[in-house]
Amino acid sequence: MNDIEFLQSVNHKIPKKRPVKLISDYVEGRRIMPVDGSPFPSPWRNSVTPYGIEIQNCLSPYSPVHTVVVKKPRKVGMTAIMDNVVLYWLFEVPSKVLYSTSSQDLAEEWSMGELEEAITSMGMRDRVVAKSYNAKAHRSGSQTKFKEVIGGRIDIISASAMTAKRQKNIRILICDEVSGTKKLLASGEGDWTKVLSGHTASFGSRAKRAFFSSPTVEGECLISEMYEEGTQEQFLIPCPYCGEYIFLDLMADPGEKWGLKADTQGGVVKQAYYVCPSCNEPIFDHQKKDFYSYHPACKKHPKKELKPAYWKATKTIADPYYRSFGLNSLYAPLGMVSFTQAYNERAKAQAGGPDAMRSFMNLFAGEAFKEVGEGLHIKDFNTLRDNWPMWTSPLSLLPEPDHGLRRASGKRNG
Repeated sequence: MNDIEFLQSVNHKIPKKRPVKLISDYVEGRRIMPVDGSPFPSPWRNSVTPYGIEIQNCLSPYSPVHTVVVKKPRKVGMTAIMDNVVLYWLFEVPSKVLYSTSSQDLAEEWSMGELEEAITSMGMRDRVVAKSYNAKAHRSGSQTKFKEVIGGRIDIISASAMTAKRQKNIRILICDEVSGTKKLLASGEGDWTKVLSGHTASFGSRAKRAFFSSPTVEGECLISEMYEEGTQEQFLIPCPYCGEYIFLDLMADPGEKWGLKADTQGGVVKQAYYVCPSCNEPIFDHQKKDFYSYHPACKKHPKKELKPAYWKATKTIADPYYRSFGLNSLYAPLGMVSFTQAYNERAKAQAGGPDAMRSFMNLFAGEAFKEVGEGLHIKDFNTLRDNWPMWTSPLSLLPEPDHGLRRASGKRNG
């Protein structure tokens, strides 16, 4: 096939209409979740993970938001949500995209697994083309480290790889498992997220940057630092009983009358529920379909019009277009992590000591683990250190003792 024949074959694929404005609208009912890799094998429904709607739309081209940070636990569907962002910027508004994750193995697994399935499910396999040629490989637009599509391209890398610092201009930057990589590059170029973000500078306000990860240890957790720099938003749900908007706090003080509670029998948890801090009524896991509804209602005021659950900023910053979001496992979709499972995991972690609590905080609470005790923080160490010359020690710089063995002239006595 010559160039003219190729152009004629793809001419009918040229977009004939303006792109869909919102990413959430683009994927709704269109992306098919696989039977073997998703707990909800069906056409994509935003109502399953309503907290992802705003996150996706912030990364749409018509939103003024330039940076999105998501501090999250496991199993809340955030990777699938970010897949939607990738699909939009590859096929609806073709652009240069860079996807980074914490290791090369994870990058390859995502590239040849989840991303390939997502492309096929969207019916976009024929949009993947080969624009570059490698003499040592077959000519293909779908490789482990990149995918080439009509009008765009995605490069898939490890954050610590040398190629991470050598990328050319990109419009869309998506970084997965941010806290799984050391903050500073071994090359001395500084914070790797800043280095990658620098590749989007040419696109100005049209660039989009997304960072999401489970947290690690307080003081060393990069995603927590980035979250604190942003708007620190909480997802508020309407109570099915009183209609007040509340935050589901997995780590609420057990001495409070509200929060995650449970009914037990013979020392065994029968069912966990969340007690509303406004009306003290128990909210059960199956009621997620009510407080996640697009048209929620409450029993106390059945005629009162309530808006759907929404994100609310808890911090005002100079740049309102740098938005950060925080989730915990209580928000997991119905059918995934339940209130009862979250309660049992918390109880086991509290009884299991620091190591068990460390895993729970990262994987379920979506918070960085705070070390117990008064350990020396690296910032304190840098503050207290002295500037000793190289190849010396404090003892080598002390004046040599006399002990009466030498005169002023340096000769020995007697």
